[in-house]
Amino acid sequence: MKTILLHVYGDDGQASRVRAAVKLARAFEGTIQCVQVSPLNSYVVTEPFGGMYMVGQLFDALERQSREDKAAVDVQISATGIAHEWIGFDGGVSQSIISGSRLSDLIVMSRIADKESHRRPPIPIASDVALHARTPVLCLPVDSAASFDPAAPAVIAWNGSPEAANALRATVPLLAVASSVAIATVNSDDDEFPAARAIAYLALHGISANHDSIEGSDSSVADSLTKSALSLGAGYIVMGAYGHSRLREAVLGGVTRSMLEHCPLPLVLTH
Repeated sequence: MKTILLHVYGDDGQASRVRAAVKLARAFEGTIQCVQVSPLNSYVVTEPFGGMYMVGQLFDALERQSREDKAAVDVQISATGIAHEWIGFDGGVSQSIISGSRLSDLIVMSRIADKESHRRPPIPIASDVALHARTPVLCLPVDSAASFDPAAPAVIAWNGSPEAANALRATVPLLAVASSVAIATVNSDDDEFPAARAIAYLALHGISANHDSIEGSDSSVADSLTKSALSLGAGYIVMGAYGHSRLREAVLGGVTRSMLEHCPLPLVLTH
C-alpha cells in the first residue's frame, strides 16, 4: 500500500485521519495523497428566472477555511518527514474522492458521527465512498481514543460473498503486517466458500489466520461480530460493504450500516 489517499476537511476527525495516514505511509514506505474538495455548488444560488450567482461571503469563508485546513495538515505531515502531495477538486465531495482514488491503495476517512456531540462533525460520506470506490476505505470512528495501528490484530468478517472476498483480497498487504489475523463467521460458515478457503488463500500469501466461529442471533450479527473482535484485541475489522441491490446500491445493508454507526473499531470496507 504505497499511496494513501487522505480526505482533508477540518472536522473533528481530521487529526485521527492524519495520524492513521502517517502510520500507514510509514509502515509501507509510501506517500500520502491529500485530497481537499471545495463544494462550490453548495454556494451557488439559483434565481426564479434562471439566473445563478455565487454567495460572496460564503465563498470567502469557504476559501479561508480551506486554506487553514490545508496549512494545519501540511504542518502535521511535514513534521513526520512523510512524502505527501495535494490534490484539489471543485464539486461533489463523495464523487471527487472516488474519482481521485483510482490510483490509490487505501482511502482514509472518518465515519458517521453524532452531530450534536461535535463542534464540526465529519461529512457523512464514508458509506457512499465505500460502496462506489474501487479502493478499500479505512473508516475511522471519531470518538475512539486509540489511534489506528496497521500492526494490530485484524479480524475479517467472512460469509463467502463476493464482497467479503474482495475485501480480503484488497487488504492482503495490510493483513501481512498485522500481528494476527482471524477469519470471523457468525452463526454459520458458507458451504461454497468456507472460512477454510479464505485461510488457505491467505496462507499462499504468507499470512497465518485462524477461524473464529461466532454464535449470535440473526438480528445482532453486527453486535456479535464487534464483541468477538474486541475480545480478541482486534485493532480493526475488514469487511465487505453491502448494498441491497444494484438499483439501490447507495442503501447499505443492515449489518454494514450498524457497524458503521456503532462499532468502536476502525473498519476497512470494500464493495
